[in-house]
Amino acid sequence: MAVLMVVVPMAARGQMPEGMQQFLDGVNAALPMSAGNGMDFVRVGYDHSELVLFLEFDDDDQGLVVSMLDEKVLKDFILTEFKERMDMSIMDMLDTYDIDLGVSIRGRRSKKSTRVTFSANELSKAVQAPAAKPKSDLMKAIDLMKAMMPVKISEQMSLVRVDVADSAVFYVYEIDDRAISIGILKQKVSDLRETAKKQVKSNASSAAFVAQCKQEGMGLGFRYEGKTTGETFEFVIPTDEL
Repeated sequence: MAVLMVVVPMAARGQMPEGMQQFLDGVNAALPMSAGNGMDFVRVGYDHSELVLFLEFDDDDQGLVVSMLDEKVLKDFILTEFKERMDMSIMDMLDTYDIDLGVSIRGRRSKKSTRVTFSANELSKAVQAPAAKPKSDLMKAIDLMKAMMPVKISEQMSLVRVDVADSAVFYVYEIDDRAISIGILKQKVSDLRETAKKQVKSNASSAAFVAQCKQEGMGLGFRYEGKTTGETFEFVIPTDEL
């Protein structure tokens, strides 16, 4: 990269540096490509001193839309991904051209989007931070879900957290047990199981999460906690039924 720094003429900040368009054309010729977790890397562009990466994601799950379009959640996600999949050529380019990195993400169906910007210094700090044990795709998905909690399901029920047990991942719901009886739920466990098995495969993001659970040998559990009494009820769908 030392040669690149010598031979590339620098442009005024905000103008496209010489050679940048050739780089963009080369990258875009190989796109789109999967970025994992239901996302696709669709194109790269240049905009006012930013190299911009454009991503699209499956947004059938409304909760995922809320989460991914939250700037803090998105920045944390991108920094984690950058650290784990860091390509020094990107850092060299940002330093060489004195530009920032922009990431724009958009839902395929809703077309809702948000954009965040990282300076070369931010990315450098992320790379130099002490390495943590790499997280599995399942744990990354769980972290993303936790960031959007609680989610109101109805006037009487909210999804408040996701817990990980030895052999299952649990969706934990808080219910108004003055309106919904835990005892009645226990009596309807067979119906609840069948409904849950259908719902978890009702859209692409849920189906992907189920696949990640199965890959790690984890079943999917549903726990209901009474807001007033504290009484609980739960059931688990094992991997062979997912």
